[in-house]
Amino acid sequence: MNALLVLLTLILVSCSNPFQGKGTLNFKTRAFKQDPIKEEDRLRVLREAEIERKRLFLVEKNKAWTKIVTDAVESFKNIESVMVKKCFDCHDKNTKTPVYGRILPRINPVYHHQQDGIKALDFSQKFPLLAQGSPSQISLLKAIKNEVMDRSMPLKAYTIVYRSRRVNDNDQESILAWVDPIIQNIEEFERKFDETQPNLNDQVHKILDQKCFRCHANGINRGSFGDMQDTPKLLRSKFVNLKNPSQSLVYKLSVEKKMPPNKRDALSDEELLLFNDWLDAQAREIP
Repeated sequence: MNALLVLLTLILVSCSNPFQGKGTLNFKTRAFKQDPIKEEDRLRVLREAEIERKRLFLVEKNKAWTKIVTDAVESFKNIESVMVKKCFDCHDKNTKTPVYGRILPRINPVYHHQQDGIKALDFSQKFPLLAQGSPSQISLLKAIKNEVMDRSMPLKAYTIVYRSRRVNDNDQESILAWVDPIIQNIEEFERKFDETQPNLNDQVHKILDQKCFRCHANGINRGSFGDMQDTPKLLRSKFVNLKNPSQSLVYKLSVEKKMPPNKRDALSDEELLLFNDWLDAQAREIP
C-alpha cells in the first residue's frame, strides 16, 4: 500500500511540473510552425506571377515575329532582281511612274493602274507586305503565290508591251521558294502564340480574314461589297439572309467557288461547314 501511495505521489508531481512542455520536443514543433499567408498576399503573389508569365510570353512572341520578318527580308534578296523587273512598276510606291504615266494623272490609265496596284500590294518595305486595309500577311502571301502559279501577274496588257517582264519557270520557282516558308512560319507562329480558345466566331473571322477581307473589308469594297470585318453590318447587308442562312449570297458564292475569284483560295468543305454553322448561329440570335 505504501509503495502504491509513493507511486501516485510521483505521478502527480510529474504532471504538475511547471516546466513540462518546454522541452526539446516542443521547441522543434514550434520551429517548423509557420503562420498562414494572408489571402490578399496570396492573390498578390498569383497576380504578379501571371503578369510575369504574360511578359515573358510577349517577349518570346515578339522575338519569334522579329525572326520571321528578319528572315523574310533577308531571303527577299534572292528574288529582288526579279521583283524589281517584273513587279515593282505596279507594286512599289518608291518606283517612279514613267513619264507617259504622269501626264494628266486624273485621267491617265497608266497612273491609275499603278496607284491601284500599290493599294492592292506594296513591296516597298519587302516584308511585312503593305496593302490598303491592312489584310493579313498570309492572305497577301497566298495572293502572290496564286498569281505567280496562274501566271496572271504581271497583267497581259502589260506584258504585251514589255514581253521581258513575263514570269518564267525560274522566276516562279524562286518566288515560291520565298513565299512558301514564310506562310509556313506564320501559320506555326499563330498556332504557338494564340492563347485564345478557338470558338466559332474566331474560326469564321479567320477564314474571312484570309479569304475575303483583302477585297471586301477595311475600306476596300470591290464589287460594291465591303465592311465584312464589321459583323453586325455584314449581317444586315443584302448578302446575308438570316431567315434562310444557306441562301445567303455570300455563302452561295463561296459554295459555288465563284468567290474568292481564284480557285486556289476557294473555301474548303470544312470551312464552308463552319461558315454555314456560323450563319445559322447568327440567325438563332435574332429575337
